[in-house]
Amino acid sequence: MPVSKILLAFTGCSIAAAATVTVSHREFDSTGSISLVGRQLGVTIPANSCATHLLCCNSLTYASDPSTAAILQLLGINVGGLYTVGLSCSPMSQVGISSIAGCAAEPVCCWWGAEYNYLVAIDCVAVN
Repeated sequence: MPVSKILLAFTGCSIAAAATVTVSHREFDSTGSISLVGRQLGVTIPANSCATHLLCCNSLTYASDPSTAAILQLLGINVGGLYTVGLSCSPMSQVGISSIAGCAAEPVCCWWGAEYNYLVAIDCVAVN
């Protein structure tokens, strides 16, 4: 492969790796106001109210947690500290889990996750 094509490929990868993704919150309550309830750890919602795929995450934490913030920074994801973040997640349907009881870790509903191959899932709430 000519050097110019290698350099071009490397430059393209470097630019893509340097891109930062900014996440904005999209959850609104019935009055149109942004709801913070879904962002609080310890709050659960019924599994059937999840508008996205149910995920099974190894842990659920805040974006402001130092170790979580470091992971997000390495991935180029810029989120506020109030967001709950699921780490090392899998869609329940893809791992053969038919109910939330089958998730040995943390069953959650998140707004974002597929974009990051479920390594991290953002804006999550636990489900029951």
